[in-house]
Amino acid sequence: MNSLTDHAVEIFAFRAGVPPVEPLKVFATSRRQVFQPHHAATIPVRPRAGYGEHVTAAAHHPEHPEPSGLESPWAIRDALLPEERDEFGAAFQRALDVAKQTRNPGLIFETLENWRRIAQQTLVDPAAHRAMLQQAARTMRTGEPPAGAVSPAQVRAFLGR
Repeated sequence: MNSLTDHAVEIFAFRAGVPPVEPLKVFATSRRQVFQPHHAATIPVRPRAGYGEHVTAAAHHPEHPEPSGLESPWAIRDALLPEERDEFGAAFQRALDVAKQTRNPGLIFETLENWRRIAQQTLVDPAAHRAMLQQAARTMRTGEPPAGAVSPAQVRAFLGR
């Protein structure tokens, strides 16, 4: 079974409420996702200059930070504020339905990546994230920008447009 198939099994297990057997790391590139098991196989080698005892078989992607512990849909959901969890569940369900109809898992990966970023922001400062959500709801409800907000005209003037 290849790693894409493994990830699809994990996603559909999530939908069925079955906990994952082995979490996967997701490394996002500009247009594709590369999946690897949570552990990288190590290959014993003779120590040489610059090498330690073992060399990992996993590719190193310095432009992508190490996974944050939010590799599975369960971890992402658990990191969200309680008031965001239903929205995550609905978005994830829509992505699963589209993937099932189109046989293209792309929307699933995009949805998880979007919510992973939101979960990371939430973990950094839950109170600030909650305040931002409340301000956004207030702005949507009243149509008035937050106090001290910069108008679109001011932004255009600043940019020289």
